[in-house]
Amino acid sequence: MVDLMNFNLVEVKQDLIKGIIECNKRGLIHSSKWLAELNQEFDSYMLAKTYFDCREYDRAAYFTRNSISPVPRFIYLYSMYMAKEKKRLDNSPDNATLLTGNAHLKDLSELMS
Repeated sequence: MVDLMNFNLVEVKQDLIKGIIECNKRGLIHSSKWLAELNQEFDSYMLAKTYFDCREYDRAAYFTRNSISPVPRFIYLYSMYMAKEKKRLDNSPDNATLLTGNAHLKDLSELMS
């Protein structure tokens, strides 16, 4: 019989990380997202990257919002940009208005500060 209360946390963490990497390699983005969520102590970048891959840009930005390293900071800024673009496209009545008007530039200028 397997003792469910006796397991090595370091080994579990390593298995979760390996699973995330292997799922990402194979394009199993929802599986890698689920594994990253299970691994609560895992680097916030990996969790943000899985949200980004699933096109959950607001969530990706949330988990990298305080990052100062270049790659997580890029994920934060690009996620913010993609979230604003996605909202703009979703709120647009038709595609003809996408190329006209500069209202969306205000939202994007916030990223520059």
